[in-house]
Amino acid sequence: MAESKNGGEECPESPTTTETSSNSDATDTEREWAQAAQTQFTKGNYVAALTLLSYLHGTRPKDPKVLMNKAVVEYYKSDLKKTESFRKQLADICTQCGIKIDAVGTGDEVERSVIRFNHCVVLYHLHQYCAALALLEKMYTGLESLEESVGIGVCLLMAECHLGTYHPERALTIITHTETTFLPQPLPHTPSHKQPPPQEKENK
Repeated sequence: MAESKNGGEECPESPTTTETSSNSDATDTEREWAQAAQTQFTKGNYVAALTLLSYLHGTRPKDPKVLMNKAVVEYYKSDLKKTESFRKQLADICTQCGIKIDAVGTGDEVERSVIRFNHCVVLYHLHQYCAALALLEKMYTGLESLEESVGIGVCLLMAECHLGTYHPERALTIITHTETTFLPQPLPHTPSHKQPPPQEKENK
């Protein structure tokens, strides 16, 4: 449940979800609801996804994964416009689950890291780049312990925040590290215009 409504790759400034169906104590019906909700979310059918997540919320009212996914889908349904509402929902989830948003630990569970990442997304949309960077940098130091999709999101959002604070050189450093850490081969770079064009060999 982490793609945009047009089916493309998720933007770094978009919130992400967790895999609800991976709960070990989930019933078969709950797993079916979770998988169906993920499918509907990926297709951009947010109303249908919310309906299925509401079923899950009814049987798992305190499950942080369900609460987070429901909040994210509602945010997407608003076309990422109801940022303050999403921020309040995140705060409520943290309160219910006893999560301190700034207390990043190396052994954090996936849903906790996702909640923190989504909090950074909110700060980004509110143009609070320095506040977002303060938390992202804590997560960045424990990058190897994060789920890969979350780790990539952290790196790309950090780059966006550095651009927002007019530090393109820092953004480039993060992008380079992201390539070497998560990609099997570096991304192709556009040749610099400062480089001289190749010269033909002279006939002797």
